[in-house]
Amino acid sequence: MKIIVLSLARDLAESDLLEMFTEYGDVESCALVLDKETGKSKGFGFVEMPSDEEARLAIRKLHSREINGSVLRVKEAAPAPTDTTEADTAEVATDEADTDEADTDDPVIV
Repeated sequence: MKIIVLSLARDLAESDLLEMFTEYGDVESCALVLDKETGKSKGFGFVEMPSDEEARLAIRKLHSREINGSVLRVKEAAPAPTDTTEADTAEVATDEADTDEADTDDPVIV
């Protein structure tokens, strides 16, 4: 399960984040989101845990916990948005030629 951790103290290291979650189970990956210009933490990160049960336990235990002066917000990460471009272009607008043909099949009343 992918978990998002919000409201992290800016001085918290990735290793600290990893350590918090390994207390509750195996961690596949752990990453702080860094500012491209400064290289400093943006105050949130992601953790992936292979066991949903262990991930849920970590979420319950760490959500609202104070770490380094910040109260953490921990929850399951929403799935990444999918590219809808293909689906949008697959929709076919009403073909005007078909509409014209349908009109000619109607009986004409004089």
